[in-house]
Amino acid sequence: MKRNLRELSFAFFSNEILAGLLFFLFTLLIFFLVNQGKLLYIISAVLALLIISWAQFNLKRWIYLCFIFLPFSPSINLFAIKTLVSIELSDIVVWLTIFVFILSYALRIRERRKIDSYLFIPVIIYLAISLFFTILSYYDHLRLLLVINGLGHLFKWSSYIFLYFIMYMYFQNERDIIMLLRIILLVFALGSLVTVYRYISYSGGEFNIYYRVGGLIEGLNSYAVLLAIILIFYYNLFLQGYARKLFPLPIFVGLCSLLLMALILTFSRTGWATLWLFVIFLTFFRKRRILGIGLILFSILNFYIARQPVQERIEMTLNQPTEKGLPIDLGGRYGIWRMTIRKTLKRFYFGVGYLNFSQEIAGTTPHNQFLALIAELSIFGLAAFLFLLYRLFRACLWLYRYSSGWNKEFAFGSLIILSALVFASFTGEYFYGSPIMLIFLSFYLSARLGYQLNKEKNIKFIPAVTRIKTLEYRFQ
Repeated sequence: MKRNLRELSFAFFSNEILAGLLFFLFTLLIFFLVNQGKLLYIISAVLALLIISWAQFNLKRWIYLCFIFLPFSPSINLFAIKTLVSIELSDIVVWLTIFVFILSYALRIRERRKIDSYLFIPVIIYLAISLFFTILSYYDHLRLLLVINGLGHLFKWSSYIFLYFIMYMYFQNERDIIMLLRIILLVFALGSLVTVYRYISYSGGEFNIYYRVGGLIEGLNSYAVLLAIILIFYYNLFLQGYARKLFPLPIFVGLCSLLLMALILTFSRTGWATLWLFVIFLTFFRKRRILGIGLILFSILNFYIARQPVQERIEMTLNQPTEKGLPIDLGGRYGIWRMTIRKTLKRFYFGVGYLNFSQEIAGTTPHNQFLALIAELSIFGLAAFLFLLYRLFRACLWLYRYSSGWNKEFAFGSLIILSALVFASFTGEYFYGSPIMLIFLSFYLSARLGYQLNKEKNIKFIPAVTRIKTLEYRFQ
């Protein structure tokens, strides 16, 4: 009897994931009950010991822990350096995961796949150029603090990107992909409960001032865009009938509803526009016209009913054309863009270093990813970033063309959310967000790895003589 109950309990998530989720819920309860003061550091040390004792050298467990802690990460500033770099609990878990990877790689604990060189090369080029111009900014401005700030942000961003390559090398089968997609949807749906709770706890004005989703991302817009790309990806799977492979349909719809509620409660115009524009496009692309018309009406209702907490901002955007040369006001963005171009061409033609825009140029972010790259890393940084985007777009299109089944939908969903990120980046620096990049690359991984697994499976069934002749032909 006990054995049957145990098998039923672990049938859906497996032992590792269920234990991780229980541990996560216990951790969440502690952080809700305890103020973020000195006691937080003691609890963090205890949690670190518990994590190490549970995960040990199982790299998959560490990868899953990175996603479990991603939406719930309090800031733990261990060093009193006056920069804009904050250390979250999820950052520490990511760095520990990379440390375990290095140990397992050195000791060769298990077989692994070769690194994805197609994406690794443009990432290395972009990181090298970012590093070079960040260090160069010291000789231009003679401010070591700016260099430390840029290098800190760059190290943090690259750590999250490197997780993609670890997953690509160590995930072995389709079950790993399914588990990863389940975890992302589940933990961010639980994280949406925090969003709703904090909105109910604070009034409109206080909410906008003090809101911070567990230290995940500074600002509502980035969090809203993150939720938007998650919803877009899973909505595409829902339209194609693959949602049942992740969760029973009622649970799937319930989890997505929690994400949608949290996104609406961020009151982010960029998040709303990104979600509804691409969701409606997907609906009509899949020839669901009635559903598409319903979504258009719901999106209009969303903007109309939820406009009250940000009444002034929405009216400023839609009804008060005060910016010279533009038909609508962009909340001061147009002025920031003009000032960025003027100052960059006049003085900062080599850039001010990675993520140093607010300290050197305008006292705020540029609200445009591409202008930010020019101002911080010069035209060379923008070129390296565009090369990375080109590689990603090309890979998604190729995978969509040559994959089959739901791997094809993974590729199409990745292509759509990459387009959504580019669209949103004209009003914000969303590619700078480490969690956003990790989630996007995880969705891309589902398509890339799915294709690779099918390829490896087909090679195993080719006769040995044919394989040798094929390899000889390739190396001629």
